[in-house]
Amino acid sequence: MHAYWPARRNSPLSLQAKRRWTSQSPAARYFARHGRAEGMMGIGQGTIETQAVVWGMWVAPAFRRRGYGEQLLAAGLTWARELGLESIALDVFPANTAAVALYQAAGFRSPVADDAPTDSGEALTLQLSIS
Repeated sequence: MHAYWPARRNSPLSLQAKRRWTSQSPAARYFARHGRAEGMMGIGQGTIETQAVVWGMWVAPAFRRRGYGEQLLAAGLTWARELGLESIALDVFPANTAAVALYQAAGFRSPVADDAPTDSGEALTLQLSIS
């Protein structure tokens, strides 16, 4: 089943989502559009039954620092909460300082106190409790 709908009303951009439900695990892809695709976020249920995993997020350079990332992330959080999931996990490269700042501002933290990458090529795992 595929469905498209506006995720937020009265928004400066039209935030739409495409949900794909499978017998194994639900997933959603959110697209920010204002004439064309300016950003996207992919989120799905992870291998841990109570956890969602953000598998990708991107905002076009010309549209960064305009709230698109926050809106995409909020749509994904809402989706996970509606499914009754308890947490969301993601990996981000430390060199992507804007993304790290976005996730940390939303409350994402390392699930392990000493989970710091040894070099900039190693991803940092962040997690957010939503229950």
